[in-house]
Amino acid sequence: PPNRMKAPQMDPIKFIDPTGMSSEAYSFGTGGFHEKDAEEISEENRQKSKEKEKEKKAEVKLYYTNATTEGTYTTRTGAIKKLTAKEVVKIVAKAGRIMQKNGIDKNISFVQVSQKEVKTHTSGCIGCGFVALVTEAGIPLNGSYPAFGNTDRGLGNGSVGVYDGKHFSSYVNYGRIADESSKFPDAIYGAAFSMAHEYLHQLLYFASTALDNSPFKFGHDDTQPNLNMDGQATGFIYPLKPGNSNEIILPSQKAYLLRYFEYLKQQP
Repeated sequence: PPNRMKAPQMDPIKFIDPTGMSSEAYSFGTGGFHEKDAEEISEENRQKSKEKEKEKKAEVKLYYTNATTEGTYTTRTGAIKKLTAKEVVKIVAKAGRIMQKNGIDKNISFVQVSQKEVKTHTSGCIGCGFVALVTEAGIPLNGSYPAFGNTDRGLGNGSVGVYDGKHFSSYVNYGRIADESSKFPDAIYGAAFSMAHEYLHQLLYFASTALDNSPFKFGHDDTQPNLNMDGQATGFIYPLKPGNSNEIILPSQKAYLLRYFEYLKQQP
C-alpha cells in the first residue's frame, strides 16, 4: 500500500527482537519429521507455511526515526545532545521488553526509517505505528512538542499522523523527559516507556477502528497504574523506574488487542 513506509536496505537495526530470537526462528524446516513419509511431511509443511503467513499478517510494524536535533540544549539537568544510534537501540529494546512483558511482542516489529523517508508521509501511515524521537528541552508549552509524547489519530481512519509538513505529528520528546529528572531518573528508560505508551495508543486505535469502527474508543485509563495511564494522572507512579506497575497493559485492553491480531490473521 502506498502509505506504508519503506525501511532502508542497509539499516542495521531495522528489527529489534525483544525475545532474543533471530527472525530465522520463524522459518520452518523438516527437522523432527524424519520418521514420517514424504507426503505427510509435505502436508505438515504446507500447514505450517499457512500458519506462518497468518502470523505475518498479524504482525504490526512500529516505525520510528531519530529526529533529535543537532547541537546541545541547556536544561535543569545540564546539556542534552542528539541521541546516538546506540542510545536509540537501547530505547527501542527497552520499549520492546515492556511489550514482551505484556505478551504482545510476537505481534509487533520495530522498524527504523530515515527522516527523509518519514517526511514523504504527510498523509500518515495506515495500520502501522510511528514515533519520532525528538528533542525540545525545558517545558515548551508553546513549542512544537509540548508533551512527553503524543499520538496523532488524524481523521480516525486507522492512519497515524506522521509528518505535517513542518513537524512530526506523533513523537516522544526525549528533551522534555531528560529535563524532568525527578520523574525520569533514567531518561533512556523514560523515553522507552513513553514510546511503549504511544505505541499502545496506536495499537488500540487500529484495533477499535477495525473491530468496532470506533477509532476514538480508547483514551487514557486512569483507574489504576497501567501503560495507558495519563502521565499527569494522580495515581501515576513517579519516579518512573523499570518494572513498575505502570508498565502493565490492562487485561481488558490486552484481550482486545489479541482479538485484533486474530482478526488480522483472517484477512485475505
